Amino acid sequence: MKAMMFVLLMSVLLAGCFSSSVRYYALQDGQASALLSNTHPTAHRVGVSVVTLPKLLNRPQLVVRLSDSELKFEEQHQWGGRLQEEISQLLATELQALHPQDGVYLYPADNRTMPNQQWSADILQLDGMLGGVVTLQANCRLLDKSSRLPVFERSVQHKIQTKGYEISDYINAQRDLLKTLAAACSW
Repeated sequence: MKAMMFVLLMSVLLAGCFSSSVRYYALQDGQASALLSNTHPTAHRVGVSVVTLPKLLNRPQLVVRLSDSELKFEEQHQWGGRLQEEISQLLATELQALHPQDGVYLYPADNRTMPNQQWSADILQLDGMLGGVVTLQANCRLLDKSSRLPVFERSVQHKIQTKGYEISDYINAQRDLLKTLAAACSW
């Protein structure tokens, strides 16, 4: 019995020594969502749909390129929430900041009045190398809700050099690219 307890105790201690803690990240700072919550109803309302992501990115781990064809899923560096929702929230916040006179909000997740127009984006790529270039490729569109016809459709491709070799530098580059997407797809 004592030998079994000793083995169990050693297993727990060794597991603690070899485990490393997971770090969690967010795309936005804590002030970003406050902007949307202060939005007042206006005559021009734009609902921001949940963005679509490739399966490659739609996971808890951060995805980093090691080369053009090799990827690394950072098990110790993960998103604090669902990346798809984080990106949608960031884009809605940016669009609201660009158009303070309009009511911009997440749709259909938000139970506000039906929007006049619906904004959406399909993220095709949002990755790169630590200490290297991060690339965004996306398509965005603004649809008139009554006619279902596009007001505009755009394809966007931007690249940015990270400012350092840390994960936080990589995330900052992704955030900057998403802000560029909002500006490029603004009405």
